[in-house]
Parts: sequence; structure tokens; C-alpha cells
Amino acid sequence: MASNIEKLENNEEKLTIQVSKEDFSQAMNKAYNKNKQYFNIPGFRKGKAPFPIVLNYYGESAFYEDAIDYVLDDAYKAALEEHDAKPFSQPAIDVEEIGLDKGMTFTATYALKPLVTLGEYKGLKAYRPAVEVEESELDKQLDDKRLELARLVPVDRPVAEGDFVLIDYEGTKDGVAFDGGSAEDHTLEIGSGQFIPGFEEGLIGHSAGEELDLDLTFPEQYHSEDLAGQAVVFHVKLKEVKERQLPELDDEFIKDISEDCDTVEEYKAELRKKLEDQRTAEADREFEENLLDQIAANAQFEMSHLLIHDEMNRLFQQQSQMMMYYGMRMEDYLRMMGMTQDQYMASLHEPAENSLKKAYALEAIAEAEGLTATDEEIEEEIANMATAYGMEKEKMAETLDEDQRQGLADQARLKKAGEILRSYSEATDVAPEEDEAEEAAEAEDSADQAEEAGQEGQSQEGQTEEA
Repeated sequence: MASNIEKLENNEEKLTIQVSKEDFSQAMNKAYNKNKQYFNIPGFRKGKAPFPIVLNYYGESAFYEDAIDYVLDDAYKAALEEHDAKPFSQPAIDVEEIGLDKGMTFTATYALKPLVTLGEYKGLKAYRPAVEVEESELDKQLDDKRLELARLVPVDRPVAEGDFVLIDYEGTKDGVAFDGGSAEDHTLEIGSGQFIPGFEEGLIGHSAGEELDLDLTFPEQYHSEDLAGQAVVFHVKLKEVKERQLPELDDEFIKDISEDCDTVEEYKAELRKKLEDQRTAEADREFEENLLDQIAANAQFEMSHLLIHDEMNRLFQQQSQMMMYYGMRMEDYLRMMGMTQDQYMASLHEPAENSLKKAYALEAIAEAEGLTATDEEIEEEIANMATAYGMEKEKMAETLDEDQRQGLADQARLKKAGEILRSYSEATDVAPEEDEAEEAAEAEDSADQAEEAGQEGQSQEGQTEEA
């Protein structure tokens, strides 16, 4: 194997690697042995035709994919070791020449670690939101807890908003039942929005024992093309009406829900402390992000576009997973947003680049400050991970390999860098300039639209299954 290395623009390197004819021939033979049982050639039993006969019949290219897999990884690793190369990304592979008579020549282009030249990162000022907890927020949390523990009690009166009803229903279009439109003994909360508009509202004012027909129309944007915009009739049998009965908010209730508190006031004080701690951490993160915005803007970066594209793909996958959580495909979300996938990917370039610049700027600060993670700090990160996954710390520690522990060490190191950065800086209560605030609001609106679109998809999915 022969190879050479070339430094490219944008802080990238390219390895050109030549696999000898002998090594490539061995890989082709391995590819033949792997696949020979699939080749059917006249005059030979299936899988018994010799390699030269199969080559003549199907051509060399039939084996290239597997042969490349056999030689590429080892050749790439050997070339990295030969040139003491330290890639910072997965390589982009391009096969330039291939064949039994010439071997294989391919290139591997990869990013190097970004080079960051920091500007001033001490003595900065940035906005940090105030940490406040309103009494009404504590009351709401207590009300939510009461809702969790409420009982459903049968009532002898007509259905009202917020009631729970037990129903049988059957949906028909043009007199014919449609898939997913029928159920028996279904419990429905009135006002929950589980069903299409008009269904839940149509039950209000009716009493247990009644049967009624609801003439409704599915939304134009409904996910099922067969039902979108279609007029249907739901025949509903109202079997039972229940209302939610909340427990009294008193000291006895608190003793039932808390191991550490005996009174309402103690519980509210504990809630306030948790919310204040949570919002302090959120305010610190926003303060740090605002500082890093300034630092990244004043720093100089030599950074490969390969890293930006990787981050764009990560953001795309993150969005796709969020849509899946809400029961919506990414293609449907993009259609609702009026964008193609290429347009959406292009919109991710700037946020991906900015995110990387801030991350690498923080890494550069950690290097400039000579920060390292102590064993105690790494153990704390392991404990946090164990809590997040609901595992015992010792069992979590046993599952971690060397690379994962190093990742936690890096995480602890960057956390220290953020703390030091904040200590060097001055927090202000001056909100960002109007144009910056508008950009932040647009980003938040975009995130809200994604969540609303996902929730709408999830709700409509449920309407076919439940209505």
C-alpha cells in the first residue's frame, strides 16, 4: 500500500491511498466466496462456477462493493498511522481507480480540529434573565398535583366541559363505516381535543343513556386523504358521565404526596427552591450563550465545511426525531412549512455554523485557562448520567468504556470553562437589542411551529384511531 497526504483549504486534509493489485485481488476473491452461492450460470450448479467464469459472466463490478469494504478500512487506518494524521471528522471517501489489473486508488478527505484565535473573553457584559418565581406558579403546580390524584365520580346530569364520558361510537361516510372510526367503551375527556372539531362539543348537554348522531366534517388538512374535508356521521351512545373530584389542599394531602414535608407551606417552600434552582441554571446557560455569541463574533476560525455539514445533518435528524415523537413524518412537516428538504437543510447552515463556533470557542477558553477535570468532577458527571437513566451510579460506571469516560471528562472540563467565563463577566438586566430580540423570537417561533405541527399531527393521528 502506498499513500500520500495533502493539506487543503478550510483546515482539511486529503489522503490518497493506493491498494496494490495483489491486495485488491485477495479482496475480490473474498467477495466472490461471500457471494458465490447467489450466482447462477448455465452449465454449473448454483454456487459452483469458478471465479474467472463468474467474472466473465457478470463483470468485475459485481464484486466491487464488498471488495471495497474488505480493503478500505484497514488501508485508511494504516495511512493515518503512517502519516500520524489526526482526523477530526469521518472521512469523505472517493474511489478514483479500481480494477483487478490496477488495484484500487481512493481518497479520504477529512476535517482537522478547528483552529480558534480568541479575541478578548474577559470583562464582557451580557444579558442574564432575572430569576423569579411567582406565587401563582406554586399554586398551579399544587393544582396540577391535585389533578393527578383526582377521582372520577359518576354524576346524574348532562355533560359539561371537563367531564369524562364513556361512549360507544361508529363513524360512517355515505352510510359506510370507515376504518378507525368505531370503538366501544371509550373514555373521553370533554375539551381534550382528542377528536375532530365538533365531536366533543356535540356531546355537551346530553345525558347518560342517550343516543345521538353528530354530522361533522374532517379538517381539510387531515392526514388521511380519504377523510380530509369529508362529511361524516358519528352515531354515539352516551353510557356514563363522570366529573373530576379533587382532593382538598391541606396538610394531610401534603403528607400523602411528600416524604419530606408535613405542611402546605413546607411543600411550597420546597417547590420554590426547586424552581429557583432550575431557573438559575437556565439563566446561567442563557448568560453563557450570550457571552459566547460575543466571543465567537470576535474570534477567528479555521473550520472545515465538513464539520458544518455534519452538524446540519445532526440538527436535521434531531428535528426528524422530534416529529416522530409527535407522530408525524418529516416529509409531512416540511410540506406544512412549505419547504423542500434542500431548502430546509440550507436554512440549517447558519445555525449549525454558529453553534459550532460557540462550542469551539468555549473549548479554546478551556485550553487557554489550562483546565482539566478532576476525578471528583468526572464522578459527578457519572452520577448525573446515572440519575438521568435511572441507574445506580456504580452500575453506570461499569458500563462506560475509556472513550465514554473521556467524553464525560471533556464535559466536566467545558462546564468549568463556562463557570470561569461567567465569573470573568458582568451580567446585566438589559435585554438584547431589538433586532437581536426579533431574531431570537423568530427562532423561538420556528421551534414552536415545529412543536405545534407535531402536536397537530399527533392529535389527528389519534382522531382516526379514536374517532
